[in-house]
Amino acid sequence: MEVYRRPSSPWPILMPVGLAALLASACANEVTPTASTPTGPSPVASTNPDSGAASISDGTSTFTATAASKVDVCHSEGNGGFHLISVSANALDAHRRHGDGLVGDPVPAQPGKIFGPACSVVDASCEYSMIPVTRTVTEVCSLTTGTAFVTATAGCSWSAVSDIGPVGWLRVISGGGPRVGTGAPQAVTYSTASNRHQDLRTGVITVLDAAATPTSATLTITQRSGHQCP
Repeated sequence: MEVYRRPSSPWPILMPVGLAALLASACANEVTPTASTPTGPSPVASTNPDSGAASISDGTSTFTATAASKVDVCHSEGNGGFHLISVSANALDAHRRHGDGLVGDPVPAQPGKIFGPACSVVDASCEYSMIPVTRTVTEVCSLTTGTAFVTATAGCSWSAVSDIGPVGWLRVISGGGPRVGTGAPQAVTYSTASNRHQDLRTGVITVLDAAATPTSATLTITQRSGHQCP
């Protein structure tokens, strides 16, 4: 037996000679772990002054976070007045649902009015058009429907009526208003009854403004004779 004393222990240990030598060799070759230091460039953060996007890069890959864009909105004060605020573009629809709008948008509940400079409420310069302007109906033996499109200046009220009257052979059946223009085409659906007479007939659908005054926006519909219908 041989007395073996581990360097880090004050107490002797009795063990066979061969084992003591092997253990002594292992202890002599002990490796002390050391903390490693990462290599490579340090991450670099930057901000784009134009877009506001923030980026961080380690030289190999880059992560970019983009801030939501902002829009100026005319915000309702609850007393009929409005003031300008800046909001996220993502929140624009929610603001519009609560009575806010962009400059140039129709003012809610104020027909013929739009948001002007500095969120003032101004009269819209109303213009109206309708397409098509003419149509010939060849189906004469049964009820037929068709669609026209009215474009009115944003914020301008309008309606569409038939000169034949609400119960005549030419009727506006949907989309005739009163409506508020958006600056984009808005659909109007009409119907024509069968024509069992010898002669063709003509009717006109006219766009009226907010004061119910006829405008130059019209659709003239001619229906052929259907005297041969069973």
